[in-house]
Amino acid sequence: MLNYKEAILKTNSYKTVLKDKESGRLSHTYLLLSEDMQYCKHFAKEMAREILDLDASSSGLIKLEKDIHPDVIVMGEDEKITTPMASELSSDVCVRPYEADKKIYILLNMQDVNEEAQNKLLKTIEEPPQNVFFILASKTDRKLLQTVLSRSKKIELDLLGIETIKQMLEDCGVEKNQVEIFASCAGGVFSRAYKMATDKEFLKMYQNIFKCLERMNSSRDILEFTELFSSKNINKEELADLFMIITRDLCMVKSGVEDLVNNKHKLNEMRGIVEKFSLTALYKIIEYCLQLKEDLVYNTNITASIDEFLLKLVEVKVKCKN
Repeated sequence: MLNYKEAILKTNSYKTVLKDKESGRLSHTYLLLSEDMQYCKHFAKEMAREILDLDASSSGLIKLEKDIHPDVIVMGEDEKITTPMASELSSDVCVRPYEADKKIYILLNMQDVNEEAQNKLLKTIEEPPQNVFFILASKTDRKLLQTVLSRSKKIELDLLGIETIKQMLEDCGVEKNQVEIFASCAGGVFSRAYKMATDKEFLKMYQNIFKCLERMNSSRDILEFTELFSSKNINKEELADLFMIITRDLCMVKSGVEDLVNNKHKLNEMRGIVEKFSLTALYKIIEYCLQLKEDLVYNTNITASIDEFLLKLVEVKVKCKN
């Protein structure tokens, strides 16, 4: 299993938890927010270690790391938390801890829990026994009831640095000469980087986006790239995000702040591309990327959505010349 521990201990998010513990102000309910649910789980387990005061030599820590600690209950990882499960939890909190002096419930993927189940959980969260702690984890807080949010201390987990993600990818066996590409495009989210690294078509899509921005100068050039980006092997969910990440880097190059570029290994290529775009055009393309992302979610005609996006890209490239 991938070890996030070293990365977690360096984050400001983790320091927030330590500060709460040192001041004696640990909340009975925390809400962790991150797109990466494995990151949330590992972070929650590090929190559990602190709450239970498990030292490096304790058998409790070994059990926690192996997911077999009887007083750390993980729910929502393999199956969605349902109303019956929430009801069972409300009864279980009254059972005394087996080994430790506290019990901790780690509830993952809260964004998928329906309103009825959330309301059932709320009754437990509102007045938990003194020795019970809840660590909720969600990809977004927009799908959580306001009443649940109001009773939770929210912690937005730090995005991971490119160097950290590169090292984690290498630890997972990803080729060293490719980790920089995946880490640079992941937006600080390891699970996204790993997904890219295991997608056989990702590197081809990555290179084709640079070719598109470099070579596409008229409507005659659109068909070639529409066919490439509409291929059934292309991950459409990543396409708009990747276009946006690369265009954001182009904006940095155009603005003369290359230190802020993520894909630094592509700097020479990007310097050539930005000569063909004004800064206004690049900002417009980012707007079009956001629209493309929405269209790919809601529009069943993927080819038409991509074709429209590429047409807009050509138009803005011509209209907003340097």
